[in-house]
Amino acid sequence: MQEHEHPMLPSPDKAHDHERTDVHPAAILKFAVGLTIAVILVDAGLRLDFVEMQKHDPVVEEPVTGDPDERVPPAPQLQISDAADLKTFRRAEDDRLSSYGWIDGERQFARIPIAAAMNQVVDHGLPRWPAATGAAAAPEKQESRRPGPALNNPSNRQESERKP
Repeated sequence: MQEHEHPMLPSPDKAHDHERTDVHPAAILKFAVGLTIAVILVDAGLRLDFVEMQKHDPVVEEPVTGDPDERVPPAPQLQISDAADLKTFRRAEDDRLSSYGWIDGERQFARIPIAAAMNQVVDHGLPRWPAATGAAAAPEKQESRRPGPALNNPSNRQESERKP
């Protein structure tokens, strides 16, 4: 049986030989030359573009005038008393949540206090919500403790007009 030489393996008589079938030095050289030319062309194009941009929008340095102390930016507006600021914020939110007012006067959307809203839900139920049946239904309708003013919201008007 005769041994055939494999093209990927070095020949036994040459101890320090390299693989000759996969590497093409001419292709590597062409790639290196092409890459060098591409880098040179991109560099030249960017330089020309930069020169054109400077022609259209030149950099104008304004002279520095005045006292250096006057050119200092203003100090940051830091929060001095975070506890007092939080207390003020919460008081304003509580006032807003417990008073009547307009959200959008043109479209006639108003806000009502939370307590009044809960009373209206107890008295009239939620709009477009199925009524409770069976044991979950309230035995008697209780009088509202604090009736709220009628809102000009069309959905509330339609809901109240449907009820007997």
